This record gives sequence, C-alpha cells and structure tokens, in this order.
Amino acid sequence: MRPIRRGVDELHGYSYRYPGYIRGGANLLRYDNSYAEDEFHRHEYDVAAGEQTQTILDREDLPTLIQVVSQLQELAEAIDDIAAT
Repeated sequence: MRPIRRGVDELHGYSYRYPGYIRGGANLLRYDNSYAEDEFHRHEYDVAAGEQTQTILDREDLPTLIQVVSQLQELAEAIDDIAAT
C-alpha cells in the first residue's frame, strides 16, 4: 500500500477485490482490478434478471472499502423493499 494525499491521509492498495453477495450465493456487487493493476472494474448484478453490468473506472474513482459497504447496504435495503411488496 502507498499513502495518497487528498486533504487527509488515505491508504490505497494495488490489488482490489471487494465482493458483495447474498447469503446463498447470489452476487450483488464487486469491485476489482483482477485483470490488470491499473484497470479497475465495477460489476453490478441484477439478481432478478440474472444480468451483470461492468463499468471501467479510473483509480481515482475506485471507492474506499467503507463506501463499498455503504453501497451494499443500500442494495440490500432495496432488495428487502422489493421482497416486502
């Protein structure tokens, strides 16, 4: 890891894989750079449709781990809302 300065000190790694899934196996969201060190991806899964979208990101656009956790919480709440209707 190396420190990067953006008003406050942060640490950013070189290799990322932040997967999020529903217990039982359904994927929701994944950030990674498993293909190349400077090529970052966001994979989002539509569980109902069984489809995946992939977005290529710049290093500066890659979220921190807490931002990924927040996005997963929002997705989980949306799924709960859908299930409740």
